[in-house]
Amino acid sequence: MLNNWVRYLPELLLVVDEAHHATAKTYRKLIKAVKDEMKSQGHENGFKMLGLTATPFRTDESEKGLLKLVFPGDIIYSEHLRNLINKGILAEPVFENLETKIAINKKLTARDIKNIEDFDKLPKDIAEEIAKSHERNGIIVSHYLKNSEKYKPLLIFAIDIITCNFIEQIVERQRR
Repeated sequence: MLNNWVRYLPELLLVVDEAHHATAKTYRKLIKAVKDEMKSQGHENGFKMLGLTATPFRTDESEKGLLKLVFPGDIIYSEHLRNLINKGILAEPVFENLETKIAINKKLTARDIKNIEDFDKLPKDIAEEIAKSHERNGIIVSHYLKNSEKYKPLLIFAIDIITCNFIEQIVERQRR
């Protein structure tokens, strides 16, 4: 990309979708490489970057301030989630508890519970254990397929590609 594209551009707008991930080492490395290439060509003033995210505010203390390091221009436009739902841009989330009776083999700390209640995140090891439970995923997919008229189209957030592919296989198997 740097040799075939960036090197010949006097101006560049780098758009980073899901910009809250830009704090990851891989993103920072790519952004730095593009900036360095623009600078080496004498076009450092021609480099601009735009980050797009629905979650610019992190609740995990260890992540606060990281986006500011990657995007020093800060937030230039913000739209409240409720307004996007009211405008029909985002769907109204429907939260439903489905008892799977699958035991998780780790005790949650008070901070873990607070993070879950704030819709922040599960501890990584717990999230992986839950997401990779074939039995749990099968129960959830079965419930969805039996009630698909009620739920209409559904978007599933999986922890990784392997889990996503597994869920897809369950859906295909159960639809037959």
